[in-house]
Formats: sequence, structure tokens, C-alpha cells
Amino acid sequence: MYRYIYVKLIYLDKRNYLCEIDQDIALNKYEKIVIERDKCEEVGEVRSNIFESEDRKDSICKFIRVLNQEDEKNLHENINLEKKALDICKTKVAKYGLNMNLILSHYSLDRKKLTFYFTSDSRVDFRNLVKDLASTFKTRIELWQIGPRDEVKIVGGIGDCGRELCCSRFLSDFKTITLEMARKQSLNVNPNKISGICGRLKCCLYYELPIYEELEKIYPSIEDEVEVEGKRGKVFSLSPFKGTIFVEFPDGLQKEYKIEEVKRLK
Repeated sequence: MYRYIYVKLIYLDKRNYLCEIDQDIALNKYEKIVIERDKCEEVGEVRSNIFESEDRKDSICKFIRVLNQEDEKNLHENINLEKKALDICKTKVAKYGLNMNLILSHYSLDRKKLTFYFTSDSRVDFRNLVKDLASTFKTRIELWQIGPRDEVKIVGGIGDCGRELCCSRFLSDFKTITLEMARKQSLNVNPNKISGICGRLKCCLYYELPIYEELEKIYPSIEDEVEVEGKRGKVFSLSPFKGTIFVEFPDGLQKEYKIEEVKRLK
């Protein structure tokens, strides 16, 4: 019998990774632990209860130990080292004249790997830069080009709703967002109105969509003909959460009605 937990890295990556643990280990949910991932030590947070399986699963990381005081000390030291590493890397990027916008740097807990994250509107040949950085920091160097959505996820911010951005707070991956999702939610499809800080369509268009798809079964569609108060008109707008429909009549009058007051016409 094999024992597993799901672990979320506490730095940058918010995905949950399957992690195999020893038979005699007892872990609590949200406990901080050290795992081995990509041949380096990283700090993670337990995100599930321990579960067992008769079949061996492909785990992407390995449990090493519960986070101790020495690990916490190294973690805090890494934060200062990362800031210095980022400044040095920016100087070297300018030296080589590369079209790169450095976002941040990250040391693995054991400092066997130093990763730099950057954005760019084109492909970047950074081979000479990597050699220079490896010579300077005496460790394994990785450079990752990320998109605008990943950049905002890392940097963070406040959305139009006044709350912390969903991508920074809890989203573990990005789904494909389309204008059709906005239309189904009766939203203005002006990109300036439905785009997030990253310049892409807002993520909330995706995870709020199922609510509207369920409401579609109850509500008529825009432009559908309906009858209300003995008069015919067309559906002009919907307010599902208010339970109302806006109807436009042939004389141009627009009026709001409760859904139960409106009769659909085939």
C-alpha cells in the first residue's frame, strides 16, 4: 500500500502536486514541509489528507522532512539573496542588450537552482547570459519566459471588484477565455470593460459561466419574443441574479419585469 498527499509550493506555483510519503509519517493539512522536486529542495504546504493506493502513482515530488527552524532561516535568507540576484541579472541583461523584462528571481531552498522569470514580446537568445550567470552565482541557472497573465499572477494586484486578483489568490492554472463567455453572461463585450490588469479577458468569465449556463434553461434569450401585460415585445436584457427581464416594445418603451410575469412565445 502506497501513501500520498497533495502539496502546493508556497512560492510562485499554486498548483497541487502529488507527493509520495513514507509509511511511518503523519502529516496535518496546511503543515509546511520540504520536498524534492526537479532535483532540488523546495518548501511546500500539505493540501490534502493522507490517502492510500494499492497502485503506485506517478508523483512529481518526494517528501523529505517537515519544515524545521534551519529551513525557515534559509528561506528568509534566500529572499534577500534573490533581491540581490535580480539586480545583478538586470545589469547583465543590459550588458548583452537583451529584450527582457525581468520580473523576479527564485532560489530553491538548498540553493542548487536559481530561476529568473521574465517577459518579452519576442524570443530571446539568452545562452551567453546563462553562462555568465552560472559563472557568477556558481549554481544551476534557469530562465523562464512567462506571459502577461503569469506576470500579473506573480506580481499581484487589486481587481475591479476591489479584491485581490483571483490569479494571485487561488487560481492554480489558466483556462481559455472567449468573448462568447461574456455574451452568455450579458456583458458588454468591449475588451476594455472585460479585460483584467494583464490585458487578457478576465478569469472570472470562466468560473462564473456555469451559473449563467444553468440560468439559460430558465430564461429566454436576447431578442426572443415574449408576452407581458397583454403586449408583445422582445427581450432586451437579462438580470438573472435579480430574477428580472428587460422587455422592449414596438413603440421603443423598455421595461423591467419579473421572470414569472413574462410568457415566452415560440
